[in-house]
Amino acid sequence: MTVPTLSSRVAREQASFRAVLDGMARPGTIGRLVPYGPGGAFAPAVQLLEALLGHGVSFAVLPDAPEPREALLRRTGSRVYPPQEADFLLCHGPGIAEGLRAARDGRLEYADRGATVIALVPSVASVAGGGTRLTLAGPGVPGRRDVWVDGFTAEHRALFAQRNRAVPLGVDLVLVALDGAFTCLPRATRIEAD
Repeated sequence: MTVPTLSSRVAREQASFRAVLDGMARPGTIGRLVPYGPGGAFAPAVQLLEALLGHGVSFAVLPDAPEPREALLRRTGSRVYPPQEADFLLCHGPGIAEGLRAARDGRLEYADRGATVIALVPSVASVAGGGTRLTLAGPGVPGRRDVWVDGFTAEHRALFAQRNRAVPLGVDLVLVALDGAFTCLPRATRIEAD
C-alpha cells in the first residue's frame, strides 16, 4: 500500500496558507515565509499569494511590476483586475497608499468581499530595531501587542484607519518584509504608533 504524499509545492502552499490564517487570528504576531524563487524581490509576497489565489480569485499589482504579475498568473491561474475590483492587491513603495485607497471594502450583506492588501515593506519584527513601533489592539490581541515595521508610514496608518472605520466593512492588510517575515492586520485591528 502506498501512502499519499504532497508535492513540495502543495506542501509549501499549505504551510503558507496556515501561517496566514494564524496571523489573521493573532494580529501583530510574526509569521515567516521562506522565499523560494519566482517573483524576484517580491518572492515572499508571491509565495504568500500563491497560497491564496486561484482561478476564481483576482489580484492587482501596484504599481504594476511584470515579474510578480507574471509569476502569479503562471503559478495560480488567477486573473489581473483593476485595483478597485481585485480580491488581493500586491503593493510596494508608493503603491501601498494607492492600494489602501483603491481596495474595495465589501458591503454590509457581504463584508467578506472586502479586499486584502499585501504590502511589501523593508522589515517587520517583534522586537525593537529598524522601523516604527506599532501598538496594536482589537480582536485576537490579548491586551496590546507591539510590532516594528519599516516602510509603513503615518499616511499608510491613517488610510488603514480611515478605510476600517465602519467594521465589518473594510480592508485587511498583510505587511510582508523582504526576508519573508510578515504580520497581519485584519480590518478590526487598531494601530497606535510612536
